[in-house]
Amino acid sequence: MDGSIPVSSPVVDQIVEAVLAFRLGKRTKHVVIAGGFGAGKSYALSRAAEVARKGALRVAVLERGPLGMSSYADFLVEVAKATQPAVLTRAEADGWRFELLKKSGDLDERLRATRVSEKKRKEAVAELVSRELREIERRVIDGSPGLVVVFESIDQLLHQLRATDRPWLIDLLTKAQPNLLILGSVHGTGLADELGERIEFLQAAYLPTIEAGAALALQEARRLGADRPKVSDRLARSASALDPTVKSNWLFWALVGRYLVVARREPLHWAEQDLRSRAASHFDAMLLTLAPSEQRILLALAEAGGPRTVGELADTIGVRNQAAATALGRLLTDDWVRVVEMPSEPDRRRTWYDIADPMLRLHLLPAQQSE
Repeated sequence: MDGSIPVSSPVVDQIVEAVLAFRLGKRTKHVVIAGGFGAGKSYALSRAAEVARKGALRVAVLERGPLGMSSYADFLVEVAKATQPAVLTRAEADGWRFELLKKSGDLDERLRATRVSEKKRKEAVAELVSRELREIERRVIDGSPGLVVVFESIDQLLHQLRATDRPWLIDLLTKAQPNLLILGSVHGTGLADELGERIEFLQAAYLPTIEAGAALALQEARRLGADRPKVSDRLARSASALDPTVKSNWLFWALVGRYLVVARREPLHWAEQDLRSRAASHFDAMLLTLAPSEQRILLALAEAGGPRTVGELADTIGVRNQAAATALGRLLTDDWVRVVEMPSEPDRRRTWYDIADPMLRLHLLPAQQSE
């Protein structure tokens, strides 16, 4: 990275402003960006991390997001290992996790031997774990300058944490601290609805114009070392013919910049193919976590081309209304679908649903329909 912030947008500007305020010692709320695939979440977070590093703050970027984390201790250990400049070795950080498991296991075993009631035994172990976690928190977070933690998929991490550990992360996320700033992203808005006013949420907006996208592509090409890259008028006109979801996607234009360097003859074509391939890998893995009925509802919404009611979706996939409503409830909770208003619909008692992420619709449509 060359340290510059390539293209200004409200999301990038606001998250960078949060870092600058934190650097000046102002009490700053943690920031979470909400948006779909390629909407600019990673892009904005990377720029904020750059600014934090240039501001001589301590920075911990969890490159793999929540991968492999099932406890709050896991999260703290990964933050400790990722913090730069490092204050602990990787072995020391990993040692915390082992020591915590050993201490809690030893205490549980001793209390079992003395025939303490199960309730008191669990309370004693929970108290030990709480003390140890607070000490780990103190060692990871305290210090000067302040610590900026950057990681994606906060909603996924909360989802996969054990029920007893989830409140710890929520507590950390919802309490502004003088020496800690958390910057993250979520796929949809469910977490925003849950934690609402206690965290500052930004909506990752799709690029409004081809001109803004072209500016991002040029900056990315220059960052990669291209000598005077150029987006020609012909290329810009060709971009106008692309699917609206593609040409209004941050990731697409960043990829255009890369292909201006390595495949100058057809950068739009290769960038679009790359974007669709990345989206396919991303969504295919996620879709396999859903029940077949939920997958069928998403397919039905994609093919419908617009919002549908519970009854319409139930008829389409061949299930009872109650089964469709239950599946939609789960999809809504996990931000696969959203509720939309239909001004032309006279019956206000009916609820209309649509796919939340435009890139998912593009992925689910047959190739001939999406072109």
